[in-house]
Amino acid sequence: MRTLAANHDPQQIADAFDAVPSPLLEAALALRKPVEYTVTNPLRLWDRLDDPAVVEEYGRKRSWAAGGPALSGAAYAEFVTELVLENRLLEGTWELHGRSVDLERIDMPVLLILGTEDEFVPPRAARPFLEAVASEDAAALEFPTSHVGTSVAPEAHDEWWPRAREWLSERSGVSSESEPA
Repeated sequence: MRTLAANHDPQQIADAFDAVPSPLLEAALALRKPVEYTVTNPLRLWDRLDDPAVVEEYGRKRSWAAGGPALSGAAYAEFVTELVLENRLLEGTWELHGRSVDLERIDMPVLLILGTEDEFVPPRAARPFLEAVASEDAAALEFPTSHVGTSVAPEAHDEWWPRAREWLSERSGVSSESEPA
């Protein structure tokens, strides 16, 4: 992700678009593995069209990737420059609304959701966040999936998110058995 980000000028994208459309973001991310995105994945789907679960998951992933809102050009440029390329959050130099973000001041429980196959935010890139926060109750739940899979895979809804809800309920005093609002 960092290599892809480093090979273009994010300010040029921000200047061209008031709001970067989600299809452009999807196309940019597809450039990481163009053959996989445009040939291999559709062929895998074609080979398994008789499996409703495979078709449903493919549709969920496509909907998630293409159905997002446009992203403010300024937010895009700041995200790519300050967080991806310069790593200001972990370096302790990121500012939000003119205030320094100090991870050492975060002392509340922190749960990090990771996909072990995530190529956008690999676990090795995300785990240092847990070490940077001051919280003594910081944990990671790792699931055998990709970045998008943490949200849309059938297991996400059936198994993984209930585990996250249980973790949160243990710290909030709200029963994990109660139905979400």
